[in-house]
Amino acid sequence: MNKDILSNSKWNDQIMDYLTGNISENDKRRFLEWRNISPENEKYFQEIAAIWDASEVSTLNKKFDWHKPYIHFCQCIRESSISKRPFVLRLTMLKYVAVVIPFVFLSYYSFLYFQSKIKPTLSVQITKIEAPKGSKTCLTLVDGTIVWLNAGSTIEYPSDFGGMNRKIILNGEAYFEVAHNKECPFIVTTNKINVKVLGTKFNIRAYVEDPEVTVALLQGSVELDTQKDTLIMKPNERVNCNLLNGVISVTQEDTKSAIDWTQDKITFQSETFEQIVRTLERIYNVKINIHNEQIKNRKFTGDFVNNETIEQILNVMSTSKNFQYKIKGNIVDLY
Repeated sequence: MNKDILSNSKWNDQIMDYLTGNISENDKRRFLEWRNISPENEKYFQEIAAIWDASEVSTLNKKFDWHKPYIHFCQCIRESSISKRPFVLRLTMLKYVAVVIPFVFLSYYSFLYFQSKIKPTLSVQITKIEAPKGSKTCLTLVDGTIVWLNAGSTIEYPSDFGGMNRKIILNGEAYFEVAHNKECPFIVTTNKINVKVLGTKFNIRAYVEDPEVTVALLQGSVELDTQKDTLIMKPNERVNCNLLNGVISVTQEDTKSAIDWTQDKITFQSETFEQIVRTLERIYNVKINIHNEQIKNRKFTGDFVNNETIEQILNVMSTSKNFQYKIKGNIVDLY
């Protein structure tokens, strides 16, 4: 085998890195210095670069073609035969024969190198579950966790969910009964808040259009990460996180009312008309316009069952809060 090739073989990895663009700045500097040390080094590099191009191993999913380097080798002989005398030609051919084995070897080395750099990528599919406005849904995830989705809510999770990955993204309101797994926490990501649990029952209300996120804990323990602070919730605690000013409030109460919606009940606990309107729009899939600015901040407390119509609910509310309304199709106007 050619002695020069043996002496330069330690640079093969750097050459392959350079040809594929995977070389670091430090290695590139040392590699260029090595090329400039002698014409032999530069020639060695050019030979491997020619083999690289001839073999076409830089194309993904290509098999190594032994014929390509051989054709390149024959082309070199033909070019020599044109300009050399018979005796010199024989010497030239002996020279090429002496290097044809390492020549093909380097081609295959280039192929193996490139294949080793290719890392298989698995396509991660995202599953999206939606409860459209006017409906709700209940499902059981692959890890055994039960999820209720309220109207106008979605959850998303990757195809590897349930193994060592129990992360989901929530937009809207959901009640979770999380299957216990101490080796893999269950993490719910909402707008600006993460909830981390091992096994518990809790409700999250985190609609994108709402100015706050509310978490109510019924059982177990959850860790809230609000990007500004981290706190541990206890059962029968409700946490309200104002996304506009960053204020966090914690109250002690019977948090069972937080999941009344899973039992087809509509519960308002001292909520403003603006908050109530957003809820009614999702539940009944309507558009509600408030034309009287004075009623936006009025608060209302009351319980309804989900089989009541929106007209029946507005009748009760208008009587106590002194406003009028008109319903035309799925458009509701409050005055």
